[in-house]
This record gives sequence, C-alpha cells and structure tokens, in this order.
Amino acid sequence: MEGQSQDSPLRKRIGRTVIGVGIVLIVLATLHLADAGYGSSVNRGFAHRRSYDMVKRDARRAFPETLLLALGGLGLILAGGRILRGPAQLPGSGEG
Repeated sequence: MEGQSQDSPLRKRIGRTVIGVGIVLIVLATLHLADAGYGSSVNRGFAHRRSYDMVKRDARRAFPETLLLALGGLGLILAGGRILRGPAQLPGSGEG
C-alpha cells in the first residue's frame, strides 16, 4: 500500500505542474531581459536605433528582476523533481 501512495497520479500531476510553472518562469525571465534590451519600440528605423549604452543601461536595470524570476523558476523545477521522486526516495530516508 505504501508504494501506491508515493506513485499516485496526483503526486505526478502536481510535480509535473510545478516543473512546468518553473520552465515558464525561466522563459519569462529571458523575455523580460530581452524586452529591456529592445526597448519600447522594436520597429524603428536605422536612424532611431538605440545606442549600445542605452541597451546596456536598461539591461542592467532589468537584471535583478530577471535573476529573481530565473532563480524562482529553477527552485520550482527542483521542487517539482522532489515531488515526483516522493518521500521514500529522498536521501537519508533510511532505505538501503
């Protein structure tokens, strides 16, 4: 009976959902930093392009938020992996 509870479909579904949300957060972090570098208007002519300093300044301003989003996504991916493994397969659980 104990083996059924750790391999339950609900546990797998929750683990996969948490991993999926983590992946989405990492993608959002990447898009957030790219958007900061591109600026507000992407369809601009050559004469109105952004200078290197403008892109660098805006990317640096967006980096702390991007880092938090990416680390949050990584944390959710790791947590989802732990949920999928179940409590009996964690290190130090007394098995083996």
